[in-house]
Amino acid sequence: MPSTCAEVAELDRLIQIVPELAPEIGGVAGYAELLARALVPHGFETLFLAPSKAGRASRQDLLQVEPQPGALAAALRQAAAERRPHALVLHYVGYGFDRRGCPGWLVRGLEQAGAAPPLLTIFHETWVSGPPWTHRFWLLPRQQDLVRRLARLSRRCVATTRAAGAVLRALVPEAAARTSVLPTPSTLGEPARSTWPRERQPQVVVLGLPLVRNRVYTAGREALLRFCEKARIEAVHDVGPPIAGAPPALPGVRVQVHGALPPAEVGRILLESRVLAVHYPRTAAAKSTLVAAGMASGCAVLNCAETEPPDDGVSLWRPATWDGSDWRQAGDAAYELYCSRRSWRLVASELARSLR
Repeated sequence: MPSTCAEVAELDRLIQIVPELAPEIGGVAGYAELLARALVPHGFETLFLAPSKAGRASRQDLLQVEPQPGALAAALRQAAAERRPHALVLHYVGYGFDRRGCPGWLVRGLEQAGAAPPLLTIFHETWVSGPPWTHRFWLLPRQQDLVRRLARLSRRCVATTRAAGAVLRALVPEAAARTSVLPTPSTLGEPARSTWPRERQPQVVVLGLPLVRNRVYTAGREALLRFCEKARIEAVHDVGPPIAGAPPALPGVRVQVHGALPPAEVGRILLESRVLAVHYPRTAAAKSTLVAAGMASGCAVLNCAETEPPDDGVSLWRPATWDGSDWRQAGDAAYELYCSRRSWRLVASELARSLR
């Protein structure tokens, strides 16, 4: 970090537009905060801009705006005049900015802002479809139109998986040359190997929001139980906000419920454990900050969905084909892959080049 006021004054300012910020729970919130820190050595400081929310604590580095196009455009024009930002960085998650996944106010506000600073959009999510009897199916054309308009507004587009990058290039061919793919780093720290304990316990960590963890215990239940038996797992550590009705019991395996914990404490549990268990479809696994956190902590990552791992710098094991006997080698390989493909050092360096 810069050590003098003079050095701080020399930093170029970014405005990062986010749907949420810590202490709210969400992968994008942690991502944006950590990205701001990682970009400081590259000469950037961050001012966050987020939709206003009742009860949110005030912060000196946060502008809150009403989720209306005129309010956003006015705030961006005023910030451009008073703060002279170098660029805008938009963390796009449709359902983060709008409960139906169609944040038209956001796109119209950016369009109305006119000669605002150059825009770099990180597409953490493009769109989410569903079967014809759900609203997601019928809103798909609207979601795609918003993504198309954002890509055309952006000087640079960043996707978090290869599949998402291919989708963006196909949807907006004129933006293909300025679209790149950057993997998602860990939002729960990158502990140096020298800090790892000498031994890890025969335990599995299930981590994240209630919906994410509940999929492991329900859809992935049989796969998890089979793995725990084969690998002689003694405990499952459940970490995150409470699941309605509490996590289901796992016969023969002790489930220790921790609740929501500070990131440092979550990191400690990961370092003490052999395996992180998740339940993700192939594309979601590729951009998961939880998977990245497990890899960064030297955990083997078990995907109870049994899908083939994506080719996105992700190390995943399937319960059907892995008995956990080589957990140490699996964790070491995951860590090495993370360091070479997904670390904050690499991601921040690439984004800094795109912003210059």
